[in-house]
Amino acid sequence: MLEINEGIFEEDLLFKMQSNFMDRFCLDQSRASELALEILEMLSLGDTNLKRLCHYYLS
Repeated sequence: MLEINEGIFEEDLLFKMQSNFMDRFCLDQSRASELALEILEMLSLGDTNLKRLCHYYLS
């Protein structure tokens, strides 16, 4: 598993993004998972992008 930032693992990031999308946009679990995966695929996982992801989806 890939360690992303300050002990947050990729799996945790996906789960938290999925939960956030379900709450924010009233998506079902399947669609929220697809959206989270799609966002991660579109971004290169450089430090700057990871910090943005953590800021927007984990805070």
